[in-house]
Amino acid sequence: MEHDLPRAGAPVPYPPHPDTEYEGHAPADAVSTEIAVRNAITTISEIMAEDRRRRGSEALPELAPPVAMEAVAPRRGRKRRQPAAGPRKGTGLRARILAFRPKPQHLGWALAFAAVLLWPRVVLIAVFAIFCLTLIGCALFGVERLTGLRDRLRGMQGGWRRRQEQAPDPFADHPDPFERIAKELH
Repeated sequence: MEHDLPRAGAPVPYPPHPDTEYEGHAPADAVSTEIAVRNAITTISEIMAEDRRRRGSEALPELAPPVAMEAVAPRRGRKRRQPAAGPRKGTGLRARILAFRPKPQHLGWALAFAAVLLWPRVVLIAVFAIFCLTLIGCALFGVERLTGLRDRLRGMQGGWRRRQEQAPDPFADHPDPFERIAKELH
């Protein structure tokens, strides 16, 4: 099989070679061409696999220095202690359910889920009514006033839901390098 690859520039003639030709003959175990091709493919794949294994092991760094097998062998005369308890049972779903400790927000989600299951039409009407009231409130009072109202309501709930204060920016007194670059470009 030949591949004609395009070359850049003028074609370069092949390097000179002696005018002698070697006689080609099939290996002794290849009676036909098909058997010879199969033998060649098998040999090439074995060589490539060996080369991949060699390159893969050479590319990886040595993880630990080689240790003599005598140091790794178990010591004689010492018995291994069996653990006091047998293998743990029940580490599946049952153990996870028993280990679950619900928090207040879990109760809220459970109540919301139960309300949707029991009264789907009532929940849908209530959600739509809240959406309409919010939309009317934004149109009448403005988004800024409703945002202030929301912040005041959250402030009154201080014990139940604490607001996290933002930490001061540690880089506030350092100049911004991107502003300097932008000034240099203009």
